[in-house]
Amino acid sequence: MDVTTAYLELHEDGAATAAADPAAPCRQDIIPLVLVRPVGPGPFPAAIVLHGGGQSDAAWLDYAMGLAARGVIVALPDARQHGRWLVINPDPEGYLPVLEVLALLLGGVTDVRLATDYVCGTEECDGRVALQGFSLGVGAGSRRRLARGETGTNRCLAAADQHASPVGASVA
Repeated sequence: MDVTTAYLELHEDGAATAAADPAAPCRQDIIPLVLVRPVGPGPFPAAIVLHGGGQSDAAWLDYAMGLAARGVIVALPDARQHGRWLVINPDPEGYLPVLEVLALLLGGVTDVRLATDYVCGTEECDGRVALQGFSLGVGAGSRRRLARGETGTNRCLAAADQHASPVGASVA
């Protein structure tokens, strides 16, 4: 099955626009999101794939293409301070203040919610969504799920160990 890839900028109001330059950094109020879609008649189930620390959405693009080739819409949002997010840290030692770290963690919950809502709102999605996290992404995914108290039958959370890597990852 063929797949298409779109580089989007997801805004805080839930609207998405095409990224003018997929390699350019994004402002803090924009969530960089890669959307990989199967080509063909839908609707399809969806997966929100959350990368690990020190990675970006690009690290999981091959994995996403494998899922899309099997009929799954895949959204790859960049975690805050990763990938195309602008990293601004005035501390000469490289440490973020505790309140900023907390804000990043809580902001990640909102980012995952916006990405999920965006994908579910497309005509191509059939309403079934899997939330799959790796390392850092496990925490963001589980915090989002707990914050919303989700127990519905159309939602699934899968987590990998803290050392997950896209190298050698495959879709069975």
